[in-house]
Amino acid sequence: MNAHSATPLDRRDERTHLFLVATLATADASMAVRVRNLSATGALVEAPGLPPAGSQVVLRRGALEARGKVAWAGAGRAGLSLAAPVAVSAWLPTRESARQSVVDQVAFGLKRARPPVAVVGATADANAMSPDAAIADLVRLRAELERLGDLLAQDAAVVESHPEIQLFDIAVQRLARIVEALRPGS
Repeated sequence: MNAHSATPLDRRDERTHLFLVATLATADASMAVRVRNLSATGALVEAPGLPPAGSQVVLRRGALEARGKVAWAGAGRAGLSLAAPVAVSAWLPTRESARQSVVDQVAFGLKRARPPVAVVGATADANAMSPDAAIADLVRLRAELERLGDLLAQDAAVVESHPEIQLFDIAVQRLARIVEALRPGS
């Protein structure tokens, strides 16, 4: 639901699907979030421990800021209803610094890439591993990277000064695709 719609299903503004790290602030706290889509009047964000529906929030990315409220929240995701329309183009990766642009381009490319057919070097002695052991090793690696990325993303200063932190999430998603491709019957 946003400022222009009567129900969550009546969305009038076109959404742009993207992958950005931003900061979501309430009166009491601030946290790093992943912005998954954005329209002029709303956004979909992901993070553990998001504020509940009805909370007043400020979404920030660099010098950009959008005020609004949480329209709904659950399972590590929340829909934001923005108080005033934003220029979506200003939030797009190409408007950021050259370093951020490179990170966003890598994310875009990886999101559309097909999983590779084989995994090279899951451990130093990958040739001696059974396929099941290699898959189990990749699943553990994915969990470790996800945990590390989430820990780093909780520090707003780290996120702001190191936008490449997004690469942890990209790596986790890529490992999930690789594991699925390697599982028997895929």
